[in-house]
Amino acid sequence: MGRAGASIARGQRRQGAGTTRRPLSDPLGLTRVLLAAADAGPVRFADLAAATCYPAIARAFAIRLIWRRALAIDLAEPFGDASVVWPGAVRSGR
Repeated sequence: MGRAGASIARGQRRQGAGTTRRPLSDPLGLTRVLLAAADAGPVRFADLAAATCYPAIARAFAIRLIWRRALAIDLAEPFGDASVVWPGAVRSGR
């Protein structure tokens, strides 16, 4: 059995074009706070995360929102705490 077959036999599925991921739960409401903070104007990534009660967890949620294009960053610059974040194309209708 090849590698893919072995993975499927162990119960693992590869993420591909035909699969969907389960929704991410947000019991802390971090997504709402992050989106509201970005709506206030361009903000540094570190300040965006610090605007929540749980900055360490908020960083992961913010990166997911960037990946999903709900938040945007300048991809021409290295990503870090000083990166400027603003509302993304998905939310602004572009």
